[in-house]
Amino acid sequence: EKNQVLAFEPPHFGEHATFGGVIAAGLAGPGRISAGNLRDYVLGTRIMDGKGQDLSFGGKVMKNVAGYDVSRLLPGSLGTLSLLLEASVKVLPRPAASATLRCQISQEKALRVLNEWAGQPLPLSASCWIGKPGQDGELTLRLAGAIAAVNLNAAIDATELDAVTAQNFWNELREQRLPIFNNEESTDTLYRLALPAACGPLTIENTVGEIVLEWHGQQRWIKASGDEASFTILKQIAQTHGGHATRFKQGLTVDQSNQRFTLLGEQAHSAALEAVQARLRASFDPAGVFATKRLP
Repeated sequence: EKNQVLAFEPPHFGEHATFGGVIAAGLAGPGRISAGNLRDYVLGTRIMDGKGQDLSFGGKVMKNVAGYDVSRLLPGSLGTLSLLLEASVKVLPRPAASATLRCQISQEKALRVLNEWAGQPLPLSASCWIGKPGQDGELTLRLAGAIAAVNLNAAIDATELDAVTAQNFWNELREQRLPIFNNEESTDTLYRLALPAACGPLTIENTVGEIVLEWHGQQRWIKASGDEASFTILKQIAQTHGGHATRFKQGLTVDQSNQRFTLLGEQAHSAALEAVQARLRASFDPAGVFATKRLP
């Protein structure tokens, strides 16, 4: 109504989505690469900790203060630190114009040109490459911002999609309704890899079907076997390139209780982070009321 948007485009996953669930999940959609992470937009929260205390952190306006706001610990915590009662977040004006372009291109070339375009005065707000390793795939780009800036899309050799087709695609990607995300009848596991911007194509054996690259290649979705050996290999590959891998959706043959993010202890040089996390958990929830084992 006020022509404002949540710039990080959180997925809803159905009509029963809640604002608190969005923050606790910490997930961001296609616009994360240009707008930033959900955590960057949290201004303040009110929570109930494991001791039953009603606590408030932060506020409702941006403040230029020193220190780290406790509110920013909650995005992505999946409810393992406290119960989220209230939250305030920053919103941004809706872009004046947008255009979605599509072309056929290899994964290697897509990653290269995305890095090049990101350094040019183009309002590149989202990207997605879908295809099989070693073959040409489908690169979809979204430009959003001032009308004059969006009209610069002539510099990109691609076909512009009509508004309805474009909106449907970005909605399907944001809500994870593309074929790769469908694990209802699959015995394979969907993995999420978070990688640095400079990371090129990865050599990963025994992948199933197409792979999906978002955020200029910094978020990659790969479907493969759900056994521990496959997971270990993916974690090692991701860590070698400075990133991490997580199981996102398990296959039917894998114990669902084992679905979790990579533990801090499994990542290189994380002893200090692991100690900080342990102290935070002891402070917020000493009795383990919120210890669901979803996070370490």
